[in-house]
Amino acid sequence: MTRREEIISAVQTHWPAALAAWSAHTLLREPTVLVNATDERRAGVVGQIASIRLTDSTIFLNVPQIERLGLNGCELALLAHEVGHHIYVPGNLAEHTRLFVVLQRRLDGLPSRHVPMVANLWADILINDRLQRETDIDIAEVYRRLRRATKKRAAQEENHGATPPNLV
Repeated sequence: MTRREEIISAVQTHWPAALAAWSAHTLLREPTVLVNATDERRAGVVGQIASIRLTDSTIFLNVPQIERLGLNGCELALLAHEVGHHIYVPGNLAEHTRLFVVLQRRLDGLPSRHVPMVANLWADILINDRLQRETDIDIAEVYRRLRRATKKRAAQEENHGATPPNLV
């Protein structure tokens, strides 16, 4: 079985546990597994590891990104995190809109284009804290692996004389 096939299989295997991490009564359709750049573009999630589209509660897992960043084995954490956006924060489009309005007022002086990023960071912190502290799901492992992948990429760019991207 290829690594890609293993990831797809793990998504199917871990989906019930990702739902149960939030409630035994959580109902969402199975996630959409993206397997190539065409799928990414069609879904509108280019470069993202995983996401949820709040308009129809579709969860996307981006297999090429999971492979590239060495996140295979973290499928349960990624899925449970996205379910958390449906159940916990923001939960629905109305709460999502309220959050944006509040942040736009509170982030006085910060360009409005930063509001979506701040809103997502705030939601991610709440979701990840709950999952890490109240379940057996190791969200922290996702970030350890992301850090390793970032260091590895920076070293490769340094060795090839490339300028690292501006991470502002």
